[in-house]
Amino acid sequence: MSYSQIDISEVGPAEYPLIAVLRDTIFGEFNHRYSARFEDQVQDRRDVLALIAHLEGNPVGYKIGYHDKPGLYYSWSGGVLKDYRGQGLARRMQDWQHAWLRARGYRMVYFNSFNKFRPMLQFGLDTGFLPTGVDISPEGELSIRFRKDLNQPDPPPHKNAAATIKHEDPRIQVPHDDVATLRQCLNLQYDIVGMLHDASTTRVVLQRLALAKLPA
Repeated sequence: MSYSQIDISEVGPAEYPLIAVLRDTIFGEFNHRYSARFEDQVQDRRDVLALIAHLEGNPVGYKIGYHDKPGLYYSWSGGVLKDYRGQGLARRMQDWQHAWLRARGYRMVYFNSFNKFRPMLQFGLDTGFLPTGVDISPEGELSIRFRKDLNQPDPPPHKNAAATIKHEDPRIQVPHDDVATLRQCLNLQYDIVGMLHDASTTRVVLQRLALAKLPA
């Protein structure tokens, strides 16, 4: 598949049922279920931006979000069908969304995700998002909030750092802006299990439930 063959377009409410099908197909792969109907989540929201990616007329991905509060935007949901991942499509839709937000004066954007969506957590870290909090979702799972300052430039492409996490450390704390170590922890199958906030810093609490073999 050629990256250039993908067309991305902004769509309106008439396409919401299609986005709902894409959402349920993509996240159904991970046995993820939603407590609210798609239409109920976006009804009466302000500044809804809905994007659909097509390949030769076939929908293969989407991204949708809406206004949360002045200056803050919620990137609610997005994904790409399994066979079309790894082609830069999620980044292309995100770039569209962030340009749209900056043009409208938004200063911050955030999303929520889960440990089982590890590639999404890594994608957020790679594109300027930092973990800022956790909550329990309506579905009963730990939900991790990632937030990005739209006034800051996107970070350069990440480089794989040498492993510094000790094998005997099943539970660690990492500053939330230490992106290199956070990526390393995710690669070593640590889960984010909490956040600690004090006057000077925010730290991410990570735990490896099953010890993984460290790379040589």
